Amino acid sequence: MAHRVSLSISHNGEPASTSAEGQFPNEEWDVLQSFYRYSQDLLATKFVQDGMASSLKIKGTSEGTLSFNVLLPDWGDVQQFLHLLRPLYLTNEVANFHKTLNILARRLDSPQVHEIVGLLKDMYSGKLLRSSLRISVDNAVVSSDEVLSAWLNSYEYHRDPAKRRLISFITQMLPLDASKVLFIQLLGEKVKAIATLSSLTAVVLGIQNTANAPVPGPRGKPPDSATECA
Repeated sequence: MAHRVSLSISHNGEPASTSAEGQFPNEEWDVLQSFYRYSQDLLATKFVQDGMASSLKIKGTSEGTLSFNVLLPDWGDVQQFLHLLRPLYLTNEVANFHKTLNILARRLDSPQVHEIVGLLKDMYSGKLLRSSLRISVDNAVVSSDEVLSAWLNSYEYHRDPAKRRLISFITQMLPLDASKVLFIQLLGEKVKAIATLSSLTAVVLGIQNTANAPVPGPRGKPPDSATECA
């Protein structure tokens, strides 16, 4: 049995300007339900509820030496968060972020939905963050999804020696704790994208009536307005 859904979409509180309709097969409906449940567990973690706070200050001297002042959250809270992120982050999980987002894009085939999907992909991947913050060590962009993945798979999720070599190379210039601040910022972008997708999924599932989603601003700039789906 397919689940039929019809949404109205408006910009900045104006009357609904368009709609999106679609049918979801049972197996995809189950994915949406699983994603919503996993995302709500993630958003309820202490790390997220406390604001995922961290800070990094870098000072240089005339001799070319650098000092790093780092503030990190309780790492036990971070590890609990990373544990609950796994089913949303890992590509082999049945209800990960991209699979869920692609289901909505495929079943709710409208230009407005595709704009939201594209923006959430850019947010989740850190592309929006890199438009304002880009730190590199040689050719390795520390504020990138590739380096974040290398850290997760060499220190937190797995102990991949090849990926650990990449992180070890980076930390010769940028200490691991300093790098963690950048990783937390990237994780914060993922949380924003997950929270938005969770809210949209809740509307599709009939759990809530409305959801706000960002819409693109000028090219290369963060979004500055919202679309409401109901």
